[in-house]
Amino acid sequence: MLGLLSRHRVFVAYCASLLWLLAASLWFAELTNKGLGHAPVVAAIIGGAVISYVLIWKALSLAAPRLTNWPSETHLVPPPLSRTKSMVLLALALLFAAVFIAHMVTLGNVPILAALSSTDDYGISVIRQEGYFGLPLWLRYMSDYSFKALGPALLVITYLYRKRLFWFVLLVGSLYSLAVFVRILPAIFLTPLLLLLLFQRRWLHLVLTAALLALLITVATSASAPGIRTSFVPEESKPLISQSDKEVASGYTAAKAPEKDWRTGSALYAIFERALFVPGQVIDQWFYFYSRPEVREHGCGYRTLARFMGCEYVPVPSKLYQAFYQENTQRGMQGSLNAVSFMSDYANFGPIGVVVSTILTALLFCVITIVYRDHPLALPLNIPLVMVSMETSIITALNSGAGWLAMTALFLYFFRTK
Repeated sequence: MLGLLSRHRVFVAYCASLLWLLAASLWFAELTNKGLGHAPVVAAIIGGAVISYVLIWKALSLAAPRLTNWPSETHLVPPPLSRTKSMVLLALALLFAAVFIAHMVTLGNVPILAALSSTDDYGISVIRQEGYFGLPLWLRYMSDYSFKALGPALLVITYLYRKRLFWFVLLVGSLYSLAVFVRILPAIFLTPLLLLLLFQRRWLHLVLTAALLALLITVATSASAPGIRTSFVPEESKPLISQSDKEVASGYTAAKAPEKDWRTGSALYAIFERALFVPGQVIDQWFYFYSRPEVREHGCGYRTLARFMGCEYVPVPSKLYQAFYQENTQRGMQGSLNAVSFMSDYANFGPIGVVVSTILTALLFCVITIVYRDHPLALPLNIPLVMVSMETSIITALNSGAGWLAMTALFLYFFRTK
């Protein structure tokens, strides 16, 4: 059984993340007296994903057995790096550092230092968001690809080959995540390394890396405004919500914020709330807003599809943020109410969209398993995709959201070519 789970480790990680969302939905429903809330729907999606994956994999095994049967690579020693690949590795590390420097120079300040000099919660949130929105569009994409794909991939590749370049990448990535103080970024950067260390049983390195991750998240949390949702995949367009959108959102009963007690000043509680309570609430808000078919986006919530349909693209997370948090928007905040991938499909096409996306997502993870097999880096290099898919659409996660396409290209170059 363990061997079977190991061969399909990336999909297992995806299912585990969905189980976390199920727990978040149950926790939110319990705290807000909403019974089971939307937990049964999430449970059905998990079941549908598992069934779809198994059926697709069985079909592939019958139609193309060479794709699904391979010798184990779990304990395979990586091939030696050629001189050309070593130079490419160095060039990519320098590019990673160059993007970090360009990011800070373009902003004209280091966001976390500006935040630490402010005591206003909303002001700090604006500073954090301007750390991304204050960049030109091309640099936003460079930042996304660098931190969510290039940095994590370089970190695990240089560690796997025991390259001294590892320390340079670790330093740049740690400073980068600290500078922009977005809590999810240290996790995206270091979690692939943590998984590799766990698989290799490098216990001391694992403890030290976990301590670094905890430190970076704690500092980012302490510097952030508590209770304000952050967006790590913002949209470049800012939609104008209609009066009807405001009316739909106004009927939603928001959970009460805790009164001034130990929770409002606790970084640990803020992390707990962001990890478990907020995801459940966000799912509840999305389901509430798009429960009526007439308010759904009907395909215009996908950038590429909107172009083919000839309709104006609607960045749904930004739209919902403005609808539910009108006061924050009036204060100058540019937020996004990011939700798990299947919520984008529900917002566009309702239940049928969720069904189709569940099947297509299962197909995607079958492809991932075929490409990565059970290579030691299979889970480390795909965990950012899994994590980001919990906060945005799979399509976005494949591209700039998690940089999966770029990360997979690096994997193919370094480990599937001579």
